[in-house]
Amino acid sequence: MIRNRPIYTGKPFFAFILILISASSLLLYLSLTTHSKFVSEDINIVVENCFIKEWKHFSKIFTQDYFAISGEVSYQPIVTISYFIDYAVWHLNPLGFHLTNVIVHTINMVLFYLFLRTVIRSSTIILLSTFFFVTHPILVETVKAIAYRGYLLSATFLLVSLIYFVKSDTLLYKETNQKKRVRLYYFISLAAYFCALFSKEIAITLPILLMLLAMFPDKTKGHEPPPKFDNGHGKEKSLGQKIWPAMIKRLKGIYIGYFIISAFYLLIRFAVFSNHTSTAVHQPAGFWLNTLTMIKVLASYIKLSFSPFNFNVNYAVPPVKSPLEISFILSAVLLLSILTIFIFLCRWRNIIAYWIAWFFIVLLPAANIFPGGNIMSHFYIPVMGFCVIKGILIYRITDITLSARALPLRRVVQMVLIILTIGGSGFSIIWRN
Repeated sequence: MIRNRPIYTGKPFFAFILILISASSLLLYLSLTTHSKFVSEDINIVVENCFIKEWKHFSKIFTQDYFAISGEVSYQPIVTISYFIDYAVWHLNPLGFHLTNVIVHTINMVLFYLFLRTVIRSSTIILLSTFFFVTHPILVETVKAIAYRGYLLSATFLLVSLIYFVKSDTLLYKETNQKKRVRLYYFISLAAYFCALFSKEIAITLPILLMLLAMFPDKTKGHEPPPKFDNGHGKEKSLGQKIWPAMIKRLKGIYIGYFIISAFYLLIRFAVFSNHTSTAVHQPAGFWLNTLTMIKVLASYIKLSFSPFNFNVNYAVPPVKSPLEISFILSAVLLLSILTIFIFLCRWRNIIAYWIAWFFIVLLPAANIFPGGNIMSHFYIPVMGFCVIKGILIYRITDITLSARALPLRRVVQMVLIILTIGGSGFSIIWRN
């Protein structure tokens, strides 16, 4: 596990960055709470939901009556508890419910920055990646809609779990006498994973992310001594030789807790608290054309994740009617290109491969999303991967020690960042209106 070696290590700078991230998030999203209303699914979840309006119903969260009373499709008690608290404080004032979403989202921005500090060496990449995540317009729908709070809370607990996993993993496999601290960090990580699962099922992908994290060490250049494993061909072989024994060791040890919690959640989700009243989504076009449409949908949202332009509130992808459509062919070429790049990067254990895998793996639980629908909420956590990829790429092409063209490129990057900031603010204004 590669620990963070930030360029700027002073506590005042660290505090300033945390304040800057929080302030940026609040400034971008507080406008969503102004003259806000309950819209779409929020009306069913909050306004017309008698379940959250009486504390006498609270115990029903942990019984089979949950689905009949709450109106939820899946079992997510952590989210329902947050609705209970919001209603107790704000009643049917939409301002309070939206404010909670904004606060949770702001916490996620800070946690994302703290997580990157544990796995990436370059402070520049960390700051760029965090900036892209803070200003990404694809997040606005999730923050705005109260019914999508599950993604926000799941991201919160997921990031906490990742942070404390790295802390416990780093101490566990070092020759240190800090067993109590290891146990504490490990317990916090497991508890956070448990809460993430019962906020939204998308968190079930965490064990895979943890295993891949050990396989793709950070090799980004920093201003301190290089990591233990360098880019030399001889050492690259040594890296491969050391990864698999370490992986097997973790599978027998530190990973077990996450597998047990995952199995417990699956038991609760599909056996104890299975929603038998839910129905499968109707796919009038048939399985084949819907599969082709999903390829187009995925490619479209990858484009928006990496290049967040041409957004609108009701963004939807038209269904594919024939595999010979140009839009489908281009989508298939894009996905095949990404797959080819991913395979190439995996050969060199490149950290970018991890963040590509992050996007697709975290998206797996939403693989049955209805083709052609507006599904931006599913991308709240996956888009973190592309934000980091953009941060790494910009860092590398603007590094003055790597290219003589870096200074002009930096100016271009500065302009792009300004445009993205304005774009994020503009999309927030669209939602507000």
